[in-house]
Amino acid sequence: MSNLTNIHTLNLLRWTALGTGILYGGLKRQYLVSYVQERKQERDKKLFEELVYEARVVYTALKEKELAEVAKKEFGIEAIDPDDYRFDAEKYLNFLIAQQEKEAAILQK
Repeated sequence: MSNLTNIHTLNLLRWTALGTGILYGGLKRQYLVSYVQERKQERDKKLFEELVYEARVVYTALKEKELAEVAKKEFGIEAIDPDDYRFDAEKYLNFLIAQQEKEAAILQK
């Protein structure tokens, strides 16, 4: 009888260990899957933010280039960048005021 009890106890321990291992494996897999998804979302968000920043820089550079061409053509302003040694604040302000007046005239029509 003692031998039979030991077999039942051993089988109970085996099945308990198997169930515990399956439960642990499932929980570990769930944790790893969620971890990978979070990292992927963070990477995608960072990539998106970098692309948006790059697009803003390119757009700003394009608009500044167009504005500089108009300023040079209409008002003879050589530089619109305040850090440039050729920058003339008075001419630039007059140019901006004229641009605002043009836009206001267009909107009133």
